[in-house]
Amino acid sequence: MNEVADYWSQILKMNDFQKMRFGSLIVNAMFNTVNNKKIAIFGFAFKADTGDTRESPAIDICRTLLSEGAQVCVYDPEVKISQMQRDLAGANPSSLP
Repeated sequence: MNEVADYWSQILKMNDFQKMRFGSLIVNAMFNTVNNKKIAIFGFAFKADTGDTRESPAIDICRTLLSEGAQVCVYDPEVKISQMQRDLAGANPSSLP
């Protein structure tokens, strides 16, 4: 049983690393700074055609961009703005339009 738990633990670590890596790639592609740059995110839900944001990678990516000073504009027709605001609570609110 410990081996199975270790396996799943490593998968979660890999997933977290990939989200962090993707956020860093965006910053690097924009000349190592996104400060005061407006970035559009199309899609915020975990799965298409739902308003479910639980465990959505977009949350972590948006938090990374906000922490770097970006102005993040998110569009997802299925997710309510209030849900996005709750998911990003604690992020840099001055960067949310």
